Amino acid sequence: MCVEIQKFGNATAFSVKNIPGPSFNTVKGLKEGDEKQIDKIIDFYKQKEIPVRFELTPAHTSSELLTCLSEAGFTKV
Repeated sequence: MCVEIQKFGNATAFSVKNIPGPSFNTVKGLKEGDEKQIDKIIDFYKQKEIPVRFELTPAHTSSELLTCLSEAGFTKV
């Protein structure tokens, strides 16, 4: 099923190429201090041709992290 799990700083990226739903293709654990990992995470999913989805918890975000995500083209849903 082409399952892959990779760490990027505090974040863990989960990908399953043959299951397109967001439940399996999600980044969990991204938090303040991981701003330099965002481009690497985006590239990880681009190489697999899978859209990236970030799950954030309010307790672990910062204005800097949210600004970096916004500048990369992500908005809240």
